[in-house]
Amino acid sequence: MRGLRALLGNPPADPGERDLNDQERHLTDVVERGVNERRIDRDQADRAFNELRTIRAQQDDLRARHGGRLTEADHDYLRDRLASLDRQIDQQTREAGDRSRDKDQADRGGHDRDRGDFGDRAPKSLDEREDWLDRKIHDGMADGSLDRGEAGQALRQLRSIRQDEARYRRRDRGNLSDDHQASLMDRLDDLGRQLHWDRGH
Repeated sequence: MRGLRALLGNPPADPGERDLNDQERHLTDVVERGVNERRIDRDQADRAFNELRTIRAQQDDLRARHGGRLTEADHDYLRDRLASLDRQIDQQTREAGDRSRDKDQADRGGHDRDRGDFGDRAPKSLDEREDWLDRKIHDGMADGSLDRGEAGQALRQLRSIRQDEARYRRRDRGNLSDDHQASLMDRLDDLGRQLHWDRGH
């Protein structure tokens, strides 16, 4: 896992490529958390990390082909591959949750309710949830409950989610498919849970 993080290296100058790297880091965090919480087994994690390495290698290859920068088509292609992997990981964690929900509730008591609190308080529509989360992050910077590094990374991830939403809508003539809607909502929920709402803000 440390090897995959090392592959990501320093943030690139291209804002679009920074968003890709943020999405890759997000998926790395999701897989690591899934392993730690036993919602993803080691074989599934290895396959996910191998796919991330393959995507990263393609990103490097495409950049080399085009004079050190990615084209818009390159960005779209890589985002689609990352979004597809995101859906696969989400399906694996959902299936694991379905198999073990009763046992987890008995073993962990109210912990699951605490993890779900973000979703309970957040607006239900995608656009409203994005705006709500944006306000929460900026409020966290203002009152000191989020340091600027954490908040900056969260805002970049949120921007990446919004850019993907806009791209999906352009493709579907202003609409979102159920799969795209679910994937974006899951990414928002993951981002919200990463920000430690138990700080009391």
